[in-house]
Amino acid sequence: YRRQRQMCIRDRIKDCADILVTSEENEPGDGWPYDSILAQLVSNPHMSPEQLAVDIVDKYIVSYPYDNVTQSAIDLSYMDDLAGQLSSMADSIRSDTLTSKDAYLNAANSSQHYSDYYHDFIDLYDFCSKTLKSNYVAANVRSFAFDVQQTLNSAVINSDYNGSGLSGSKGLSIYFPLYNEYDSENYNNTNFAQDTFWDEMLLSLGL
Repeated sequence: YRRQRQMCIRDRIKDCADILVTSEENEPGDGWPYDSILAQLVSNPHMSPEQLAVDIVDKYIVSYPYDNVTQSAIDLSYMDDLAGQLSSMADSIRSDTLTSKDAYLNAANSSQHYSDYYHDFIDLYDFCSKTLKSNYVAANVRSFAFDVQQTLNSAVINSDYNGSGLSGSKGLSIYFPLYNEYDSENYNNTNFAQDTFWDEMLLSLGL
């Protein structure tokens, strides 16, 4: 177990699990409602991983009726395809010499955002939607944005939100530091940055 855990930390978590349950927005200090989640699992110990993941999302949202919260369950088997599509889209954006950088920055700026004041993370599906709606985006970028959305439609098993200002939450956020300095010291060391053109795209947009 220790060796497997060390391999997962050193390599990629997506290769060591089937489903990820996580929040796009920062979670309140009370965290998950473990009592109700575990009670459901005890009453139905043979539930599938998908059923448990869906139940966690639902119970989490219900537990915060007066807070701005998000929660989602992601099928990690789609992550390789999604990373490839995102890399192609990012490469097309950074290579697009006919479109003003402002078109992509405006799409990101109008997307659902997270991380308190600095808005360092935006909803990926919403960003693709805003990109597709732009009249100034290259055709190949539109094509990749559409592909990303289709993959997300399959990858997101369950997603929900509660509270005002979060209606653009579709399940998965991505790093896009519009109002903060690009964190090259930490972000460049992630597997995602090293495996895709996302970081190069952010830098090409002046972030």
